[in-house]
Amino acid sequence: MNYARGLSVTALATGLTFALGFANQALLARMLGEEGRGALAAVATTVLLATLVIGEWVNRGNTFIAGHQPTRASSLLSLTLVWTALLSVVFAIGLWLAGPWLAAAISDQLSESLSVPVLWWAGVLTILLVVQRGAQAILLGLDRLRLYNVVPVLFIVVYLGGNALLAATTATPDVLHVLGVWCVAVALSGVVAIAACGRPVLLDPRPLLRQTAKVGSRGAVSATLVFLMFRSVIYLVGALMSLEALGVFTIAVIIAEMIQRLPNIAGTVLLPKVMAGQDADHTMSLRIGQITLALSLLASAAVVLFGRFFITVVFSAPYAGAYEPLCLMLPGLVASGFASILNSKLVATGYPPVTLWAPAVALVLNVGLNYRLIPDWGLAGAATSTSVAYIFWAVAITVAYRQHTGLQWHRLLATSADHR
Repeated sequence: MNYARGLSVTALATGLTFALGFANQALLARMLGEEGRGALAAVATTVLLATLVIGEWVNRGNTFIAGHQPTRASSLLSLTLVWTALLSVVFAIGLWLAGPWLAAAISDQLSESLSVPVLWWAGVLTILLVVQRGAQAILLGLDRLRLYNVVPVLFIVVYLGGNALLAATTATPDVLHVLGVWCVAVALSGVVAIAACGRPVLLDPRPLLRQTAKVGSRGAVSATLVFLMFRSVIYLVGALMSLEALGVFTIAVIIAEMIQRLPNIAGTVLLPKVMAGQDADHTMSLRIGQITLALSLLASAAVVLFGRFFITVVFSAPYAGAYEPLCLMLPGLVASGFASILNSKLVATGYPPVTLWAPAVALVLNVGLNYRLIPDWGLAGAATSTSVAYIFWAVAITVAYRQHTGLQWHRLLATSADHR
Protein backbone atom coordinates (compact mmCIF):
# COMPACT_ATOMS: atom_id res chain seq x y z
CA MET A 1 0.00 0.00 0.00
CA ASN A 2 1.48 3.38 -0.97
CA TYR A 3 1.90 6.15 1.57
CA ALA A 4 -1.10 8.26 0.51
CA ARG A 5 -3.49 5.32 0.61
CA GLY A 6 -2.04 4.02 3.85
CA LEU A 7 -2.33 7.47 5.40
CA SER A 8 -5.95 7.85 4.29
CA VAL A 9 -6.91 4.44 5.72
CA THR A 10 -5.10 5.12 8.97
CA ALA A 11 -6.49 8.66 9.20
CA LEU A 12 -10.05 7.40 8.66
CA ALA A 13 -9.71 4.69 11.30
CA THR A 14 -7.94 7.01 13.71
CA GLY A 15 -10.53 9.73 13.13
CA LEU A 16 -13.27 7.30 14.11
CA THR A 17 -11.23 6.12 17.10
CA PHE A 18 -10.57 9.75 17.99
CA ALA A 19 -14.25 10.70 17.96
CA LEU A 20 -15.36 7.67 19.94
CA GLY A 21 -12.40 8.00 22.31
CA PHE A 22 -13.22 11.62 22.98
CA ALA A 23 -16.82 10.67 23.77
CA ASN A 24 -15.51 7.97 26.07
CA GLN A 25 -13.25 10.42 27.92
CA ALA A 26 -16.14 12.85 28.35
CA LEU A 27 -18.29 10.02 29.71
CA LEU A 28 -15.56 8.94 32.15
CA ALA A 29 -15.04 12.51 33.35
CA ARG A 30 -18.73 12.94 34.14
CA MET A 31 -19.15 9.40 35.49
CA LEU A 32 -16.18 9.39 37.88
CA GLY A 33 -15.88 13.08 38.84
CA GLU A 34 -12.60 14.97 39.28
CA GLU A 35 -11.18 12.73 42.01
CA GLY A 36 -12.16 9.47 40.34
CA ARG A 37 -10.85 10.70 36.97
CA GLY A 38 -7.56 11.59 38.62
CA ALA A 39 -7.33 8.16 40.21
CA LEU A 40 -8.03 6.48 36.86
CA ALA A 41 -5.32 8.61 35.24
CA ALA A 42 -2.78 7.40 37.81
CA VAL A 43 -3.78 3.75 37.35
CA ALA A 44 -3.89 3.99 33.54
CA THR A 45 -0.48 5.67 33.39
CA THR A 46 0.98 2.91 35.58
CA VAL A 47 -0.56 0.18 33.41
CA LEU A 48 0.76 1.74 30.21
CA LEU A 49 4.20 2.20 31.76
CA ALA A 50 4.27 -1.43 32.89
CA THR A 51 3.23 -2.51 29.39
CA LEU A 52 6.16 -0.58 27.93
CA VAL A 53 8.68 -1.95 30.44
CA ILE A 54 7.79 -5.62 30.02
CA GLY A 55 6.41 -5.77 26.50
CA GLU A 56 7.60 -2.93 24.33
CA TRP A 57 10.72 -4.82 23.29
CA VAL A 58 8.40 -7.41 21.70
CA ASN A 59 6.30 -4.69 20.08
CA ARG A 60 9.26 -2.83 18.56
CA GLY A 61 11.11 -5.99 17.62
CA ASN A 62 8.04 -7.46 15.93
CA THR A 63 7.55 -4.39 13.77
CA PHE A 64 11.22 -4.18 12.78
CA ILE A 65 11.69 -7.88 11.99
CA ALA A 66 8.32 -8.31 10.25
CA GLY A 67 9.15 -5.27 8.14
CA HIS A 68 12.51 -6.66 7.05
CA GLN A 69 11.71 -10.41 7.15
CA PRO A 70 7.98 -10.90 6.45
CA THR A 71 8.24 -14.70 6.36
CA ARG A 72 8.97 -14.76 10.10
CA ALA A 73 5.65 -13.19 11.10
CA SER A 74 4.15 -16.47 12.36
CA SER A 75 7.20 -17.17 14.49
CA LEU A 76 7.03 -13.65 15.92
CA LEU A 77 3.41 -14.25 16.94
CA SER A 78 4.39 -17.48 18.70
CA LEU A 79 7.21 -15.72 20.53
CA THR A 80 4.75 -13.03 21.66
CA LEU A 81 2.28 -15.59 23.01
CA VAL A 82 4.98 -17.56 24.84
CA TRP A 83 6.35 -14.40 26.43
CA THR A 84 2.94 -13.27 27.66
CA ALA A 85 2.19 -16.74 29.05
CA LEU A 86 5.38 -16.53 31.13
CA LEU A 87 4.47 -13.01 32.22
CA SER A 88 1.03 -14.21 33.35
CA VAL A 89 2.60 -16.75 35.71
CA VAL A 90 5.09 -14.23 37.10
CA PHE A 91 2.40 -11.56 37.57
CA ALA A 92 0.02 -13.96 39.30
CA ILE A 93 2.68 -15.12 41.76
CA GLY A 94 3.99 -11.60 42.31
CA LEU A 95 0.58 -10.03 42.96
CA TRP A 96 -0.48 -12.94 45.18
CA LEU A 97 2.59 -12.47 47.34
CA ALA A 98 3.03 -8.70 47.22
CA GLY A 99 -0.47 -7.39 46.45
CA PRO A 100 -1.60 -6.80 50.06
CA TRP A 101 1.75 -5.22 50.93
CA LEU A 102 1.58 -2.91 47.92
CA ALA A 103 -1.93 -1.80 48.78
CA ALA A 104 -0.94 -1.15 52.41
CA ALA A 105 2.07 0.88 51.28
CA ILE A 106 -0.10 3.32 49.32
CA SER A 107 -0.94 6.59 51.02
CA ASP A 108 -4.35 7.09 52.61
CA GLN A 109 -5.25 9.49 49.79
CA LEU A 110 -4.95 6.79 47.15
CA SER A 111 -5.65 3.57 49.10
CA GLU A 112 -9.32 3.32 48.07
CA SER A 113 -8.49 3.79 44.38
CA LEU A 114 -5.54 1.40 44.37
CA SER A 115 -6.92 -1.51 46.37
CA VAL A 116 -5.85 -5.13 45.91
CA PRO A 117 -8.67 -5.88 43.37
CA VAL A 118 -7.59 -2.84 41.34
CA LEU A 119 -4.01 -4.12 41.32
CA TRP A 120 -5.19 -7.51 40.04
CA TRP A 121 -7.25 -5.97 37.25
CA ALA A 122 -4.32 -3.71 36.38
CA GLY A 123 -2.07 -6.77 36.13
CA VAL A 124 -4.52 -8.60 33.86
CA LEU A 125 -4.88 -5.49 31.70
CA THR A 126 -1.10 -5.18 31.36
CA ILE A 127 -0.78 -8.76 30.09
CA LEU A 128 -3.63 -8.30 27.63
CA LEU A 129 -2.10 -5.10 26.30
CA VAL A 130 1.25 -6.81 25.69
CA VAL A 131 -0.48 -9.47 23.59
CA GLN A 132 -2.66 -7.01 21.69
CA ARG A 133 0.15 -4.59 20.91
CA GLY A 134 2.59 -7.37 20.01
CA ALA A 135 0.20 -8.83 17.41
CA GLN A 136 -0.72 -5.39 16.10
CA ALA A 137 3.00 -4.57 15.72
CA ILE A 138 3.41 -7.56 13.40
CA LEU A 139 0.60 -6.23 11.19
CA LEU A 140 2.31 -2.83 11.08
CA GLY A 141 5.64 -4.35 10.10
CA LEU A 142 3.92 -6.29 7.31
CA ASP A 143 2.34 -3.02 6.13
CA ARG A 144 -1.13 -4.57 6.48
CA LEU A 145 -2.60 -1.25 7.50
CA ARG A 146 -6.26 -2.11 7.03
CA LEU A 147 -6.08 -4.96 9.52
CA TYR A 148 -3.76 -2.91 11.73
CA ASN A 149 -6.41 -0.19 11.97
CA VAL A 150 -9.32 -2.55 12.69
CA VAL A 151 -7.88 -3.32 16.13
CA PRO A 152 -8.12 0.16 17.74
CA VAL A 153 -11.54 0.79 16.19
CA LEU A 154 -12.91 -2.43 17.65
CA PHE A 155 -11.29 -1.64 20.99
CA ILE A 156 -12.81 1.81 21.36
CA VAL A 157 -16.26 0.65 20.23
CA VAL A 158 -16.31 -2.03 22.93
CA TYR A 159 -14.73 0.25 25.56
CA LEU A 160 -17.18 3.09 24.96
CA GLY A 161 -20.16 0.75 24.76
CA GLY A 162 -19.14 -0.98 27.97
CA ASN A 163 -18.70 2.29 29.83
CA ALA A 164 -22.05 3.56 28.58
CA LEU A 165 -23.68 0.36 29.81
CA LEU A 166 -21.83 0.75 33.10
CA ALA A 167 -23.08 4.31 33.54
CA ALA A 168 -26.65 3.23 32.80
CA THR A 169 -26.72 0.22 35.12
CA THR A 170 -24.39 1.08 38.01
CA ALA A 171 -25.33 3.67 40.63
CA THR A 172 -21.76 4.61 41.58
CA PRO A 173 -19.27 3.32 38.97
CA ASP A 174 -15.65 3.49 40.06
CA VAL A 175 -12.12 2.80 38.82
CA LEU A 176 -12.49 -0.95 39.37
CA HIS A 177 -15.56 -1.12 37.14
CA VAL A 178 -13.85 0.86 34.38
CA LEU A 179 -10.77 -1.38 34.48
CA GLY A 180 -13.00 -4.42 33.99
CA VAL A 181 -14.57 -2.89 30.88
CA TRP A 182 -11.11 -1.90 29.62
CA CYS A 183 -9.90 -5.50 29.99
CA VAL A 184 -12.83 -6.86 27.98
CA ALA A 185 -12.22 -4.35 25.18
CA VAL A 186 -8.49 -5.13 24.98
CA ALA A 187 -9.12 -8.89 25.07
CA LEU A 188 -11.61 -8.82 22.18
CA SER A 189 -9.46 -6.55 19.99
CA GLY A 190 -6.40 -8.64 20.87
CA VAL A 191 -8.09 -11.83 19.63
CA VAL A 192 -8.79 -10.11 16.31
CA ALA A 193 -5.16 -8.95 16.03
CA ILE A 194 -3.86 -12.46 16.73
CA ALA A 195 -6.23 -14.02 14.19
CA ALA A 196 -5.14 -11.49 11.55
CA CYS A 197 -1.49 -12.53 11.98
CA GLY A 198 -2.22 -16.12 10.99
CA ARG A 199 -1.38 -19.41 12.67
CA PRO A 200 1.56 -19.16 15.11
CA VAL A 201 4.54 -21.32 14.15
CA LEU A 202 7.72 -21.50 16.22
CA LEU A 203 10.61 -23.76 15.29
CA ASP A 204 13.75 -22.71 17.17
CA PRO A 205 12.94 -19.66 19.30
CA ARG A 206 16.50 -18.82 20.33
CA PRO A 207 17.77 -16.98 17.20
CA LEU A 208 14.52 -15.07 16.88
CA LEU A 209 14.47 -14.24 20.59
CA ARG A 210 18.00 -12.84 20.40
CA GLN A 211 17.25 -10.83 17.29
CA THR A 212 13.96 -9.48 18.63
CA ALA A 213 15.50 -8.57 21.96
CA LYS A 214 18.50 -6.89 20.32
CA VAL A 215 16.40 -4.63 18.11
CA GLY A 216 13.38 -4.34 20.36
CA SER A 217 15.27 -3.48 23.55
CA ARG A 218 16.62 -0.26 22.04
CA GLY A 219 13.16 0.63 20.84
CA ALA A 220 11.64 -0.25 24.20
CA VAL A 221 14.04 1.98 26.10
CA SER A 222 13.40 4.81 23.66
CA ALA A 223 9.61 4.40 23.79
CA THR A 224 9.58 4.16 27.59
CA LEU A 225 11.66 7.31 27.96
CA VAL A 226 9.43 9.20 25.51
CA PHE A 227 6.34 7.99 27.37
CA LEU A 228 7.75 9.14 30.70
CA MET A 229 8.74 12.45 29.15
CA PHE A 230 5.11 12.97 28.14
CA ARG A 231 3.33 11.35 31.08
CA SER A 232 5.54 11.66 34.19
CA VAL A 233 3.69 14.88 34.94
CA ILE A 234 0.64 12.77 35.86
CA TYR A 235 2.50 11.33 38.86
CA LEU A 236 3.99 14.68 39.79
CA VAL A 237 0.68 16.55 39.81
CA GLY A 238 -0.94 13.76 41.83
CA ALA A 239 1.92 13.73 44.35
CA LEU A 240 2.46 17.49 44.69
CA MET A 241 -1.19 18.61 44.45
CA SER A 242 -4.27 16.37 44.77
CA LEU A 243 -6.38 13.81 42.91
CA GLU A 244 -8.95 16.52 42.17
CA ALA A 245 -6.26 18.72 40.58
CA LEU A 246 -4.97 15.69 38.67
CA GLY A 247 -8.47 15.00 37.39
CA VAL A 248 -8.66 18.52 35.95
CA PHE A 249 -5.13 18.38 34.53
CA THR A 250 -5.88 15.01 32.95
CA ILE A 251 -8.39 16.71 30.65
CA ALA A 252 -5.62 18.99 29.36
CA VAL A 253 -3.41 15.92 28.84
CA ILE A 254 -6.19 14.09 26.97
CA ILE A 255 -6.73 16.98 24.57
CA ALA A 256 -2.97 17.40 24.17
CA GLU A 257 -2.61 13.73 23.24
CA MET A 258 -5.41 14.07 20.70
CA ILE A 259 -3.58 17.01 19.12
CA GLN A 260 -0.60 14.64 18.93
CA ARG A 261 -2.72 12.05 17.16
CA LEU A 262 -2.08 13.47 13.69
CA PRO A 263 1.73 13.24 14.01
CA ASN A 264 1.30 9.75 15.45
CA ILE A 265 -0.78 8.67 12.45
CA ALA A 266 1.72 10.08 9.98
CA GLY A 267 4.68 8.59 11.83
CA THR A 268 3.04 5.16 12.09
CA VAL A 269 2.37 5.01 8.35
CA LEU A 270 5.84 6.38 7.57
CA LEU A 271 7.73 3.78 9.63
CA PRO A 272 7.25 0.70 7.38
CA LYS A 273 7.85 2.85 4.29
CA VAL A 274 11.25 3.96 5.58
CA MET A 275 12.16 0.39 6.56
CA ALA A 276 11.26 -0.70 3.02
CA GLY A 277 13.65 1.91 1.57
CA GLN A 278 11.00 4.26 0.17
CA ASP A 279 12.47 7.38 1.78
CA ALA A 280 16.07 7.04 0.67
CA ASP A 281 16.17 10.67 -0.49
CA HIS A 282 14.40 11.89 2.72
CA THR A 283 11.73 13.68 0.67
CA MET A 284 8.80 11.77 2.15
CA SER A 285 9.73 12.23 5.82
CA LEU A 286 10.62 15.90 5.31
CA ARG A 287 7.40 16.80 3.52
CA ILE A 288 5.22 14.91 6.00
CA GLY A 289 6.95 16.70 8.88
CA GLN A 290 6.34 20.09 7.30
CA ILE A 291 2.64 19.37 6.64
CA THR A 292 2.28 18.11 10.21
CA LEU A 293 3.84 21.31 11.54
CA ALA A 294 1.37 23.47 9.61
CA LEU A 295 -1.65 21.43 10.76
CA SER A 296 -0.44 21.47 14.38
CA LEU A 297 -0.30 25.27 14.27
CA LEU A 298 -3.89 25.37 12.99
CA ALA A 299 -5.04 22.98 15.73
CA SER A 300 -3.30 25.10 18.36
CA ALA A 301 -5.04 28.26 17.12
CA ALA A 302 -8.40 26.47 17.39
CA VAL A 303 -7.61 25.44 20.97
CA VAL A 304 -6.74 29.00 21.96
CA LEU A 305 -9.93 30.39 20.41
CA PHE A 306 -12.46 27.73 21.39
CA GLY A 307 -10.78 25.52 23.99
CA ARG A 308 -12.39 26.93 27.13
CA PHE A 309 -15.90 26.70 25.69
CA PHE A 310 -15.22 23.20 24.34
CA ILE A 311 -13.92 21.86 27.67
CA THR A 312 -16.85 23.31 29.60
CA VAL A 313 -19.47 21.90 27.22
CA VAL A 314 -17.92 18.46 26.68
CA PHE A 315 -16.41 17.68 30.09
CA SER A 316 -18.56 20.00 32.31
CA ALA A 317 -17.77 23.20 34.19
CA PRO A 318 -15.61 21.68 36.98
CA TYR A 319 -12.94 20.88 34.35
CA ALA A 320 -12.72 24.44 32.94
CA GLY A 321 -9.43 24.89 34.79
CA ALA A 322 -7.79 22.61 32.20
CA TYR A 323 -7.86 25.40 29.60
CA GLU A 324 -4.89 27.44 30.88
CA PRO A 325 -2.46 24.51 31.27
CA LEU A 326 -3.52 23.22 27.85
CA CYS A 327 -2.65 26.56 26.24
CA LEU A 328 0.72 26.58 28.00
CA MET A 329 1.49 23.13 26.59
CA LEU A 330 0.76 24.15 23.00
CA PRO A 331 4.29 25.37 22.06
CA GLY A 332 5.73 22.07 23.17
CA LEU A 333 3.01 20.10 21.40
CA VAL A 334 3.66 21.86 18.09
CA ALA A 335 7.41 21.30 18.36
CA SER A 336 7.16 17.66 19.44
CA GLY A 337 4.57 16.88 16.75
CA PHE A 338 6.97 18.00 14.04
CA ALA A 339 9.89 16.18 15.64
CA SER A 340 7.92 12.94 16.07
CA ILE A 341 7.83 12.54 12.26
CA LEU A 342 11.57 13.01 12.07
CA ASN A 343 11.97 10.61 14.99
CA SER A 344 10.11 7.91 13.03
CA LYS A 345 12.72 8.25 10.31
CA LEU A 346 15.53 7.84 12.86
CA VAL A 347 13.79 4.91 14.56
CA ALA A 348 13.49 3.08 11.24
CA THR A 349 17.27 3.26 10.84
CA GLY A 350 17.79 1.23 14.02
CA TYR A 351 17.41 3.61 16.97
CA PRO A 352 20.53 5.81 16.92
CA PRO A 353 21.77 7.10 20.33
CA VAL A 354 19.78 10.35 20.12
CA THR A 355 16.52 8.38 20.34
CA LEU A 356 17.67 7.30 23.81
CA TRP A 357 19.54 10.22 25.34
CA ALA A 358 17.24 13.00 24.09
CA PRO A 359 14.07 11.74 25.86
CA ALA A 360 16.17 10.82 28.93
CA VAL A 361 17.50 14.36 29.30
CA ALA A 362 14.05 15.79 28.54
CA LEU A 363 12.56 13.56 31.25
CA VAL A 364 15.08 14.77 33.85
CA LEU A 365 14.42 18.36 32.79
CA ASN A 366 10.65 17.84 33.03
CA VAL A 367 10.79 16.30 36.51
CA GLY A 368 13.18 18.93 37.83
CA LEU A 369 11.14 21.85 36.52
CA ASN A 370 7.91 20.33 37.80
CA TYR A 371 9.29 20.00 41.31
CA ARG A 372 10.38 23.62 41.12
CA LEU A 373 7.30 25.17 39.50
CA ILE A 374 4.27 23.16 40.66
CA PRO A 375 4.44 24.34 44.31
CA ASP A 376 4.38 27.99 43.18
CA TRP A 377 2.39 27.91 39.94
CA GLY A 378 0.17 24.84 40.33
CA LEU A 379 -1.15 23.34 37.10
CA ALA A 380 0.35 26.22 35.10
CA GLY A 381 3.77 25.20 36.40
CA ALA A 382 3.18 21.58 35.40
CA ALA A 383 2.16 22.63 31.89
CA THR A 384 5.08 25.04 31.47
CA SER A 385 7.60 22.41 32.61
CA THR A 386 6.14 19.87 30.23
CA SER A 387 6.22 22.28 27.28
CA VAL A 388 9.87 23.15 27.91
CA ALA A 389 10.80 19.46 28.01
CA TYR A 390 8.92 18.78 24.75
CA ILE A 391 10.73 21.63 23.01
CA PHE A 392 14.13 20.39 24.19
CA TRP A 393 13.38 16.89 22.86
CA ALA A 394 12.11 18.30 19.56
CA VAL A 395 15.24 20.40 19.02
CA ALA A 396 17.53 17.44 19.78
CA ILE A 397 15.67 15.13 17.37
CA THR A 398 15.54 17.78 14.64
CA VAL A 399 19.28 18.43 14.90
CA ALA A 400 19.95 14.68 14.70
CA TYR A 401 17.67 14.33 11.67
CA ARG A 402 19.47 17.20 9.95
CA GLN A 403 22.83 15.54 10.61
CA HIS A 404 21.53 12.21 9.32
CA THR A 405 20.08 13.65 6.11
CA GLY A 406 22.47 16.53 5.48
CA LEU A 407 19.55 18.90 4.81
CA GLN A 408 19.82 22.61 5.48
CA TRP A 409 17.73 24.33 8.15
CA HIS A 410 15.66 26.36 5.70
CA ARG A 411 14.55 23.15 3.96
CA LEU A 412 13.62 21.54 7.26
CA LEU A 413 11.26 24.26 8.41
CA ALA A 414 9.82 25.66 5.17
CA THR A 415 6.20 24.70 4.62
CA SER A 416 6.80 24.69 0.89
CA ALA A 417 10.17 23.62 -0.42
CA ASP A 418 11.83 22.33 -3.53
CA HIS A 419 12.73 18.72 -2.67
CA ARG A 420 14.44 17.86 -5.88
